[in-house]
Amino acid sequence: MYSKEKDYPPLNSFGIKLVFLQKIIEHCRLFKLMEIANEQIFEKLFRDHYSLLCNYACRYITDSQVAEDIVQTFFISIWEKKHLTVTQETFLPYAYRAIRNSCINYYKSEIINHKSPNSSNR
Repeated sequence: MYSKEKDYPPLNSFGIKLVFLQKIIEHCRLFKLMEIANEQIFEKLFRDHYSLLCNYACRYITDSQVAEDIVQTFFISIWEKKHLTVTQETFLPYAYRAIRNSCINYYKSEIINHKSPNSSNR
């Protein structure tokens, strides 16, 4: 049965480790707390990182208004993604990558929009 020497947690009648079950329950509790505080967390992320991310977008986009639009679109997209789980440690790398990709996509769309009609006939 339970061996203290091996330090294994006890099993319940279903064979699920109780420690694992407790971790799932704790995760669900934390998830509920995150749901309740979602708006507050979002607002804090926005206030703490908006100007930093706008400056980052300006590295790629020379028009500051377009850079701000890209950052605002990023924040809208994470607000709409309720299932997105980012921690304090992973938010900035995620944001940098998403904004960089959006800047690249912006330039791609600008190239397509500004192509001359003659170049498409080749």
